[in-house]
Amino acid sequence: MSAPGAPSTVPTANPDGKAPAEATVGPSPIRRLGQLELTQTVRALLPGLPAGFDAGKDLPPDNAIALSFAVPGTVSDVEVNRFMDLGEAAVAALGDHLPGAQPCSGDETACARAFVESFGKRAFRRPVNPLEVDDLLALYGKLRTDPDLQYDLKGALGVLVEAILQSPGFLYRWERGLQPPLGDGKLVKYDNYEVASRLSYFLWSSMPDDALLAAADAGQLAKPDEVAAQAQRLLADPRADLVLSDFASQWLELTPLPSLVKDAGAFPSFTPELRLAMQSETLAFTLDVLRGPAPTFTSLLTANYTIVQPALASYYGVAADASGRADLSGTGRLGLLTQASVMSVKGNSYRTSPVKRGKFVQNRLLCSSVPPPPANVVPDLPAPDPSKSVREQMAEHRTNPSCAACHNSMDALGFAFEHFDGAGKFRDQDGTQAIDASGSVSLDGADVTFKDAADLAKLLAASPEAQRCFTRQWLRYALDRFEQDADGAAAQYLADDFVASGLNTRQLLVDLTRTLPFSHRAPAPGEVLTP
Repeated sequence: MSAPGAPSTVPTANPDGKAPAEATVGPSPIRRLGQLELTQTVRALLPGLPAGFDAGKDLPPDNAIALSFAVPGTVSDVEVNRFMDLGEAAVAALGDHLPGAQPCSGDETACARAFVESFGKRAFRRPVNPLEVDDLLALYGKLRTDPDLQYDLKGALGVLVEAILQSPGFLYRWERGLQPPLGDGKLVKYDNYEVASRLSYFLWSSMPDDALLAAADAGQLAKPDEVAAQAQRLLADPRADLVLSDFASQWLELTPLPSLVKDAGAFPSFTPELRLAMQSETLAFTLDVLRGPAPTFTSLLTANYTIVQPALASYYGVAADASGRADLSGTGRLGLLTQASVMSVKGNSYRTSPVKRGKFVQNRLLCSSVPPPPANVVPDLPAPDPSKSVREQMAEHRTNPSCAACHNSMDALGFAFEHFDGAGKFRDQDGTQAIDASGSVSLDGADVTFKDAADLAKLLAASPEAQRCFTRQWLRYALDRFEQDADGAAAQYLADDFVASGLNTRQLLVDLTRTLPFSHRAPAPGEVLTP
């Protein structure tokens, strides 16, 4: 996860946007649009699509990355066909709402050129290069003049839209196009159009809007203050809700929830309706906190309320008001970590899983990587024993020295959540045994004790280690990669400012756009830079 070399001591560019001589940042590989980004971009680019059009149908899924966030893969032969199908389906669905389909009052080739330059700029998130214009107009000319094709203006423009939707300029996050990279000392500085797209895809999972492209046209995205001002604007827009929800879902590893299956005998109440209500709770609560007056890490982990649909309110045994807001006092729940969505995904199909839950806390809340079990160890637990609690049954595997090194801490964290069964319902007993959810773990270099999950949540919320991890998780999400040694100063800057802001998550996202890894990248081997 770390690149060799001394970490930078410089977190941000100079006020003029230039990188100090001693600055370092990690590499930033080119990648294509992810599934959510592609779906949102098609919708923004083609507003005439009917409401029922599914822009994400049959698109390639993103690749899950352990301890990080999903990223799209390469484009295989099968995926090429899917992108072709998307382009054709979109044009067919647009009908008379096709961009550029209005009557041309002059030379039709001139109208086609104007369409390529205007639509292409929005699709590519930058001005279209003259060579790209020529290639697209050559296609247009063939469509209009080939006697076997005989397309009219509207039909030819429709094919151009299909071609653009399948082109690297649209599918890939490569907003420089054919321009050489811009050297800034030892680094590569993203140009204004690249920064516009980095901002919009980070905070909206979609293409830049007209205001952001206008700022790029005017060269007003070169300085950290300029970028931060636009970040504040984008974050204040409701379109940012999608990113806040997506981060929460991936950070909490909730992707499996909509299709999660539990043993019907063990958890008869775990219905599709309840699963959706669990997912809705987590996303509604996250947005309520991050859009509210206290958008803090502390609130996310320790808020004493939630927002639930009727099915989940009944499951929790709480009374919700008309907005779905419910007080959690006396329920044993607190913040995100005890929500049924998290507990269900991190439970087994027929019982709890302290290992999954403890590992989740270590990975996602403490940024600690847990190695896989030794090759000679069978990780499965024995069949349930009604006379013993899960805690008692799991004591046996910690007697093995090769297991104890990881499980002593991991299991202790997981046992904190034993009051919540494998489907997230609160309980006082595990079979015939009273539940003991207490434990002790090392946190911030000291041993701390807790009595249950709510107690642990408060410890994590106050932990500098967990707070730093939260900033690292957002850095990974924004950069689409792990942090590197070369990004060390930026990571420390974010952690320090996060604490200084009172753990304000909205401010963290704005601060992140000021960092060098957001505005610059390391040059690729052999890359020739333009000074």
